[in-house]
Amino acid sequence: MRVGGGHYNTFRALEAADAKQFGAYAIYLDVCRRKRNELSYESFGFVSDTELEELIEQTSKFRNLTMAWMRSRK
Repeated sequence: MRVGGGHYNTFRALEAADAKQFGAYAIYLDVCRRKRNELSYESFGFVSDTELEELIEQTSKFRNLTMAWMRSRK
């Protein structure tokens, strides 16, 4: 059984944790989540190579930001 809303709730939690640092990423990742849903259930080839490269770059930046944010709260 799959529980819905996990990623959506995670992105809302990012904003709640630190809207200034994570708000833009929460919005961006939620847009990606919605696009992935469309791709998974409705079409093939919906994501361009450019979009994929951007997602890889943004998630790398997000990871670095998140790690620094967590280290600052030890």
